[in-house]
Amino acid sequence: MSTLDSIPSNYRITAEDEARGYKIFSRYYGVGDGPEPTLDEVDLADILMDAGEMHRITGKWPTVRDVLSKREKDAAEHERKRQR
Repeated sequence: MSTLDSIPSNYRITAEDEARGYKIFSRYYGVGDGPEPTLDEVDLADILMDAGEMHRITGKWPTVRDVLSKREKDAAEHERKRQR
């Protein structure tokens, strides 16, 4: 079971979660203190940081489902553009 599986999809991400994501990413690149995070933790950190970007654009903190949905939509749009 991955770290993301343990978080409900309707969980609304917060500024504290985003900050935690940056700390995980920092540890992954050897900048922060603590053990190197697992790849699951890095994936979670990426979602938390994406949520921060969505918050900066919309002014509202998204749910985990919102972030994953946006990622799917962006990937589909990228694929459509690539196939042109």
